[in-house]
Amino acid sequence: MIKPTILIVDDNTKSLALFKLHLEKIGLTIENATNGVDAMIKFQRLTPDIVITNLVLPKLDGLTLVKLIKGLNPCCEVIVFTAKRSIKMAVAAMKAGAFDFLLKPVEPKYLETVVRYCLRDLELKKKMRSGCDQNEDITNLSPDTIKTMYTRLRKMEIEEEFKGHALTPREVTVAELVLMGRTDQEASNTLCISLHTAKKHVQNIFRKVGVQSRIELISKFQ
Repeated sequence: MIKPTILIVDDNTKSLALFKLHLEKIGLTIENATNGVDAMIKFQRLTPDIVITNLVLPKLDGLTLVKLIKGLNPCCEVIVFTAKRSIKMAVAAMKAGAFDFLLKPVEPKYLETVVRYCLRDLELKKKMRSGCDQNEDITNLSPDTIKTMYTRLRKMEIEEEFKGHALTPREVTVAELVLMGRTDQEASNTLCISLHTAKKHVQNIFRKVGVQSRIELISKFQ
């Protein structure tokens, strides 16, 4: 089985070494770049599954990097990290197609969790594409159709993952939102339930699955 390849871009060599060491321990192939130009050269040579990049880079900034990468390979996911003062830039990166953004300093364990979730998302998208009629080009499907297919597939995956934990249908739905990184308030708004009820569902999920936090839940089901 081919190991996923991740390209990490940062001009802080200590952070690069720390991230590389941690992610290689979980079986990933890691390549580093210290500036945007070097990153683009390696990107075209390696065709990585994921690019993790600082938004503030020498030679070529991270936002431009996101746009170039998504333009060349829309299937490659990009995770950006930034200081608080660069939040507006991070939002712009998300609009350009970034998968997620993290605030510095980034803890290696949390980065691992986000990477695992991103890889799972990529795998689901591959399954969705392979599940289409072989004579039907997925690029000709409408965005709404693709979204519906992905949502159904994701729900099936979630239900399969939580078999044996005696979750109610509502708890499965809440669990899906938790695995997507949604807060209690966001779950409340999405499902039109009170914040108190959302929090109660989350606590029931933690108890039944045997975890104590969102990070543990996400890590358990990667």
